Order: sequence, then C-alpha cells, then structure tokens
Amino acid sequence: MSGLSNRKIRTIIYTLIMIIGIGMAGSVWWIYFKQHRFKEYIDRKDGFSIRYPITWSYSKDIDGSAVVFISQYDSSMDSFRENLSVNVLPLPNKKLRLVPYTQMYIEQMKYLFKDKISIEKPKYNIYLGKYRSASVVYTVKMPQNNIKYMSIWTLQNGKSYMLTYAAYPDRYNFYLDKVKKMIKSFKIIK
Repeated sequence: MSGLSNRKIRTIIYTLIMIIGIGMAGSVWWIYFKQHRFKEYIDRKDGFSIRYPITWSYSKDIDGSAVVFISQYDSSMDSFRENLSVNVLPLPNKKLRLVPYTQMYIEQMKYLFKDKISIEKPKYNIYLGKYRSASVVYTVKMPQNNIKYMSIWTLQNGKSYMLTYAAYPDRYNFYLDKVKKMIKSFKIIK
C-alpha cells in the first residue's frame, strides 16, 4: 500500500499549482513594473527636470540638444530607436509669444525640409508639464524611411523649452503613452 492517500496527493498538486501560479503572477508583475517605472533626470545647467522610462538610456549634449532619451532596442533588426530630445534655447526676443514663435518654427521647418515635410495643424492650449505650450506633429520624407516627429514647446524666462519625439510612422504610437508621461513630468527648475 502506498503511504499517500488521494487527499494528500490532491493537496500536494493544489499546492504545486498555487506555487506555480504565484511565480507566474510575480513574473508578470515584475515585467510590467520594469516597463512602467520612470526615473528623474535633472539638468541644473539648463534648468529643467523630466522623468523617463528606466528601460531607456540618455545622452547629453548631442547635436545641440541638452539631452536625448533613447528607447531600448526592440529587436536585433532595430535600425532606428525612438527618442525624445530636449532643447533649451534663448529667445531672439524675450517678448516673443507662443503663437508667433510657433509660426516661426513651422516656417523654419518648411524652409529646411522644403517639399519633404508634411505638417499637421499646430495645437495650442496644451501643456508641457504645467506650462502653457504649443505643439506640432510632422513627418519628414527621408531616403530610407520617413520619420514622424512631435515637437512641443513652452516659452519661459526668455527661453524656449522644446521636447521633440521621433519615430518611424508605423512605430509612432508604440511609445506615445510613455512620451506623454515624460511631457507631463517636465518641470522648469531654478
């Protein structure tokens, strides 16, 4: 005769199923937690802070940007990594307002990219952090692939604070929620 009764065998099986279930739930929680955690970046020189996903990296002082936050590789075939850059520039005229600045920015983009750019209507009454801002979404035709951008800016303390998100058009929405959280977290510091 076996020393284990049917009741004991069922108890062992149920216990094993429960342990496996807890382990799977813990793994799912860990993956979710890692993908949705943000870390604070502080730039005292340019006077701002922003939260970014912990799975992203960043580089400072790249091509005139104060910082560029770069998404992780999604696969070994990834040829372009979605990114968000932060630029802080002095205003040419400290009395410049949001609407004229936006029109000036759009004209510069049209001049720079000529017939290779498609620009959506700018949006006003939006916020970069807690600051009234403007934004524009545009797509630039490149030789290999098009790139879709969203730029959002505010004018504060005689400076333009501009964040620009860049992605392939078919990947644009993939990180958009994270980018919106980054935009919402933006703060100007003294």
